[in-house]
Amino acid sequence: MGLEVQRAFADWIIQAPIRSELDLEQPGSADQLIQDFRPDVVIHSAAATQVDQCETDPAWADRLNYQATAVVALAAHRVRARLVYLSTDYVFNGDYYAPYSEDHPTDPQSVYGRTKLRGELAVRATGDHLVVRTSWVYGEGKNFVRTMLRLAREGKPLKIVGDQVGRPTWARDLSLGIKALVEGNAPTGIYHFQNEGEKASWAEYARVIFQTAGIDHPVEPITTEEYLAINQGKKIAPRPKYSVLATEKITPYIRPRDWRVALAEYIREEKKSS
Repeated sequence: MGLEVQRAFADWIIQAPIRSELDLEQPGSADQLIQDFRPDVVIHSAAATQVDQCETDPAWADRLNYQATAVVALAAHRVRARLVYLSTDYVFNGDYYAPYSEDHPTDPQSVYGRTKLRGELAVRATGDHLVVRTSWVYGEGKNFVRTMLRLAREGKPLKIVGDQVGRPTWARDLSLGIKALVEGNAPTGIYHFQNEGEKASWAEYARVIFQTAGIDHPVEPITTEEYLAINQGKKIAPRPKYSVLATEKITPYIRPRDWRVALAEYIREEKKSS
């Protein structure tokens, strides 16, 4: 996500610190960097996103997703910078089965969701901010698309969950959505950004990946309960059954494109770089 943010804001003066300059496990470094640089906008996209690891180490998740975020939010407030905080569909319980609006009651079911919500609340308690919730993000680094393509190349049989639905989001489109909000001087508040189009399960998402990549590989849908049984003995975080976000609020600034169109462009770029 960080690389796509840098690309989207390439025409801005931007400070993109590396880990040695900004380690969120040491939140004081974030405060010092912001105080020294005194930016107009701070985009906080770093987080503990390994949802299963968050379940096994909730203290680690809290340090990164809440405590570090609170430090960043306060530091941004002190220099009067606008803070953009990237959040998640995991702040909802996933039982609503209609697109979640920005003001829908939150009810996180996992450590990851609870710590990200605490981060949201810390941001909202300070100064000028944009909380941008998203879901199913893929881009640089390890992600669902790359994993599916790798497993298909290896000829691995695939049993993918078919009863959790949402819409994938390309990190590039999300970064452009953030830029549109910033450049459009959107009012302080919460916004949802997610690529548009028909919702899909993870199993359907995998099938579209293979179809788009021109790969013939079978996908067997399974239930969440079957997935948990296969992974019995592992600490698995609860996933929302429904992760579709309403995006009407953001459309005055940018209209998210269909997720299948974005995915096709991503896969074309992956093929060129491989």
